[in-house]
Parts: sequence; structure tokens; C-alpha cells
Amino acid sequence: MIFDFDGILVDTPEYYFKHMKSYLRAIHPAITDDDIAPLIGHTFDAKVNALNQKFGLRIERAHFAKAMNEKVRAEMLGSLVPNPDLLRLLGELDEAGLPLGIASSNSRHNILAFLERLGIAGRFSSILSYSDASVPKPSPEIYINAAESLGVACAHCAALEDTLAGFESAKGAGMKCIAMPNRFAAGHAFEGADIVVKDFKELSFERIRGLWL
Repeated sequence: MIFDFDGILVDTPEYYFKHMKSYLRAIHPAITDDDIAPLIGHTFDAKVNALNQKFGLRIERAHFAKAMNEKVRAEMLGSLVPNPDLLRLLGELDEAGLPLGIASSNSRHNILAFLERLGIAGRFSSILSYSDASVPKPSPEIYINAAESLGVACAHCAALEDTLAGFESAKGAGMKCIAMPNRFAAGHAFEGADIVVKDFKELSFERIRGLWL
């Protein structure tokens, strides 16, 4: 079982949206929520490229990423608590002996900081970040690499994703894919998803195992 990070293990999209809006409106007041929302779930490179091209800006990727990461970490780490339904699911998967991994477009530094705060870092045998793939999602590369790192064929893996880019990445790798859309992706159909759920309450080891039965 391979998890996306942002929007799945940790509800970061709302915070990134909030701080992106503040940062971008200070630069270009005409930027709207509708301009920002589609960028959630993409890499900082993709965000910056899209904004610079659309609005003729000169945002530097390094400065933008540093500002967003620092603000999100500062706001979230002090109040972050584990989702009890996520902990239940992780316990079921662990008891069943499933290797667990993470395939994320976030940085390893951020991923580990949040996982350690939640006390679940040790649950995952493999943690892959944006630096572990030469091409970001929706390329399937990171999921292919994640399966290889776990020693499991892609066809025997299930991925849990909240965005279309992540969904396309997992399906492109040949995995089963469970969609748990965040609010910025809630209007998308996720056609071809093996399961679509609202939250962890709707997931169990038995339901995931049923994807192959």
C-alpha cells in the first residue's frame, strides 16, 4: 500500500492554499482563488512556472518554496494530531503484513517532520519525495520507484491519492488506485478509480484486499 502525503496522511492543502494566496496577492492583487486552487497538488516548479507564464511574474522557485514550507510547518506542527481512522487503517495494514510506502511531491524534510510529529514515521518501509523521481506526478515514475523500493510489483500495489495528478501517476504505473479527493479536486470525476472515498472511515484492509478478489 502506497500513500500520497499531502492531503492524505496530512491535511496540508488547505494551509498551502491559505499561504499561497497571501504570498501571491501581495505580488499581484488580481490573482484569484480560482487561479490558485488548480495548483494544489503540483510541485513548486509547476506552480511557479504556471504563475509566471499566466501573469508575467518573475517568482523565484527557491524563495517561493521556502516561504510556503516555513509558514505551513510553523502553523501546522504545533497543533497537528493523528487522525484516529488513519491510525486504525495503518494498524490493520500492519497486522496483515502489507509493506507500506509513501510517494510524495513534497520534500523529504517536510514529510519526516510531519510524520514524526504524528508518531507514524516508523510505519513506512519506504518514503519517496520529489527528489526521488526525475519527472513529477502525473508521471508514473515515483510510483514505479516506490513499488521497486518495497520489492513489490506495481500490479500488486494499491495507491491512495487526493489529486488527479497523483491518480494519473498511480494508474500510469499500473497500480490499483483509491481516490480520496481533497476539496480542491472534489469536482473531478476520477474516472477509472478503483474506489472513491470521502475519508479514512470508508477504508479498511478488507475493502482494499477486495480490489484483487
